Amino acid sequence: MTFKQNWIFVAAAAVALAALATGCRTSKQTAPAKPSTAVVYVDETNYRQEVLAAKLPVFIDFYATWCGPCKALAPLVDEAAVRYAGKIKFVKVDVDKSIRLEGLAGITAMPTLDFFSPENKTGLSLCAALDRKALESFLTTGLAFLSDHSNAVAAPKSYSDAEGISQPINTFDTARLSADPDSKLGHIGILFIGSDPNYIGLMLKLDKAKKQLPEHEKQLKLAQYQMDHPGDLVFYVLEVGPHSPAFKAGLRPQDTFTEIDGVSVKGMTESEVSGLLNGPVGTTVHIKVLRGWRHKEFTIVRVRPKNSK
Repeated sequence: MTFKQNWIFVAAAAVALAALATGCRTSKQTAPAKPSTAVVYVDETNYRQEVLAAKLPVFIDFYATWCGPCKALAPLVDEAAVRYAGKIKFVKVDVDKSIRLEGLAGITAMPTLDFFSPENKTGLSLCAALDRKALESFLTTGLAFLSDHSNAVAAPKSYSDAEGISQPINTFDTARLSADPDSKLGHIGILFIGSDPNYIGLMLKLDKAKKQLPEHEKQLKLAQYQMDHPGDLVFYVLEVGPHSPAFKAGLRPQDTFTEIDGVSVKGMTESEVSGLLNGPVGTTVHIKVLRGWRHKEFTIVRVRPKNSK
């Protein structure tokens, strides 16, 4: 080995040792992303304290871990929470872990962004995966609207989502966010959902596909499936109030409805099933369910929903 080769070898070794000693990373190595400490994760246990008792305007990101657009939006919300620290309180709600909050807020798709002031009676709601520019505009114009008590500032009407499609902004009465989540449990004290397992399978397949479709094409495929497969919903219990007549009778989460008062639920919509479950206070409803492979029957007395008038 020549002197020049020796010098190159020694220099390369020194660089390698220095890199190990300092713990440096190559350009392809990045530290894992950490959740922003500026965002508060909210569920039913801390909702009142973190949201209803907040001193600042509150921005709520209703998301799901399986939702592709939610994942794209998440780091932008984290960045905004840092920029608006002291001006806006940012919270996130995982809808799969907070079913009652999802129902209370009327969430039907994700990501849904609710922006409101606890002192104001009006809030803004937008269902869209915004890019950084649109999110910033939503926050600045929304903050101006929510901070104005003279009603001189008009509410923003719409924003373009990440696919460039215009999405409407809805205003809502913040009283719906101040209600007790138990008030959504109905006359027998349960929360249920109608779900098509094949539809959910298609949704997950589209989200996990190697070649991602634009969001509007995904929605078209899902909408087409629903038109081609009407009446394929399976209705099952999501939650049973711990002091409800349904719980006392023996109804439990994951029970699947087959009949209500002798009428098969096959081919029904969620509103039709809800209409059969709810009725005059003091009357009874007879429910047949499947629990695993076993059939069970319950007769439950209807009561007035909590906090209803």
